[in-house]
Amino acid sequence: MTNKNPPLSNPISFKEFAIKVSERLQFIKAGALARSDIFEIGYINLIHGFEKGNKILEAVGNLLKKHVRHTDIVAKTGGDEFAIFVELPKEENTVAIVEKLRQLFIFPIESVSVFINAGISIFPIDGKTFTELFEKAGFALKEA
Repeated sequence: MTNKNPPLSNPISFKEFAIKVSERLQFIKAGALARSDIFEIGYINLIHGFEKGNKILEAVGNLLKKHVRHTDIVAKTGGDEFAIFVELPKEENTVAIVEKLRQLFIFPIESVSVFINAGISIFPIDGKTFTELFEKAGFALKEA
């Protein structure tokens, strides 16, 4: 039997992500929540096969975990969706940090051109709760 959800260096679930981010929001001044998905993953699966698609999903997750700080929170929140929460040192530094985060989402993997759509919300500007931030990042993701 094939694992339809490949391992991702022990990803946390959506529920765990929501709890951890909600707890973190109580103690920080600024943060960013990014939601991302793989553009046209269905097409990649159709053309290159599900095994290649699974390798791409795993590589994306591992790349995200590799490029975040140990204090950041990374989760696989859906079939091809990932979320990251990062604490920002000061609100005025958000542009530079968010741009660096955004740049992680454009890269080739497994000899396939892979593009990541991303939507980002900023705490406390876009919301003060996990739900508000997650929804706003989702709206931004749909617009990407």
